[in-house]
Amino acid sequence: MIRSIFYLWTTFSSYTIGIGLYIFILRFLGEPLESSEVNRLIFWTLLTYLCIMLGLFLLIILLLKSINRHTFWLQTLLFIIVSFFPASIAPILSGFGIIFNVSFLVSSEGLLFITMFGTMAVLFSYGLWVAQNHKGRRTFWVVSASLIFLIMFVR
Repeated sequence: MIRSIFYLWTTFSSYTIGIGLYIFILRFLGEPLESSEVNRLIFWTLLTYLCIMLGLFLLIILLLKSINRHTFWLQTLLFIIVSFFPASIAPILSGFGIIFNVSFLVSSEGLLFITMFGTMAVLFSYGLWVAQNHKGRRTFWVVSASLIFLIMFVR
């Protein structure tokens, strides 16, 4: 039961910190989002995270376990590489683009999406590793809750 709750917390916290970081960077750069833009961003990125990223993460874990190469660093590296895919299709899913455009990834908006999805990938990988090894759960809870607090309430 605790393990299931921890997996849910890992999923929630990695998404929340990733989206919060995206909004924080925009605010820091002087381009804050309006509430309607934030709602649309959360809707489309949450769908992408739950349907695409978590599915790809599961496939990576199954692949690594099947070839007996499941290490934290390899898992994290593959998660980061896979996070480029949701970042590249973000404009398509949100209705701003029709075809896959590689140049979007090197634009300022694309780099923000890469940062957001990459952060989600790193945090999710670390949370999974902590859950599987039964070490550092309390630290992960405290650090992730603190990061969520900082991103959401510090302006």
